[in-house]
This record gives sequence, structure tokens and C-alpha cells, in this order.
Amino acid sequence: ENRIAIHTELQVALRRYLTMAGHHNDPDAYIFQRASRWKDYDGAPIKRRMIDKIFKKYAREIGLEPCFTVHSFRAAFITEALEHDHPVEAVQKSVAHASMNTTLAYDKRDYSPRKSASFAVHY
Repeated sequence: ENRIAIHTELQVALRRYLTMAGHHNDPDAYIFQRASRWKDYDGAPIKRRMIDKIFKKYAREIGLEPCFTVHSFRAAFITEALEHDHPVEAVQKSVAHASMNTTLAYDKRDYSPRKSASFAVHY
């Protein structure tokens, strides 16, 4: 379980989704649940494979390249946060990585000599 602050626009979108999904009054409900029309519906979370299938279906519909996955958006989030100078420790906490090295492995920013740490040191 990971608790983080989320942008107000995302809060509005999630509230709208939860209301449409019918489980907005249950604070312990999983955000993404099996639909009630499924024979094994029990309010359980959707398994990762199903989330991947759903993502790929909608990604195709909007014209995203097949190389994009749910996981690639995690890397994009990490890279974007670091690109906007958020401390790596805060990003690590947001994505619930135990190691900072794991978080940095997702960083897709190109190396820029202008951003070298040597420029931060006064001689």
C-alpha cells in the first residue's frame, strides 16, 4: 500500500470514474475492480494481465505505438518528475521503490554536460 498526494485534476477524474463504476462510497474498494457482469465478480482487483490487456486495447484505439505499456508510463512519470527537478528521494517514495537505484534505472533523461554536478561546486 502506498499513499501519495495526487494532483487535483486527477482527484476529479478519479472521483468521476469511481462514481460511474459504482464504488465511490467505499473507501476500502479497489480502484479497478472486475465488472459485475463477470461470473467470478467479488469486488476483487483486476489482475495485472487484465489491466495490460485493457490498456493495449485502448492504446490501439487511440493510435499509440505497440511499444507503450502500462509500465512504460511508470518510467515516463519518473523521468518527468526528475526532469522537473523533483528530488529523487521524493520520486522514489511516490513510486514505492525500496532502492533509489531502482528509481534511477527508470530515468530516461539524456545526459547533459550542462547539468554536471561539477558545475554546482564552487572552486
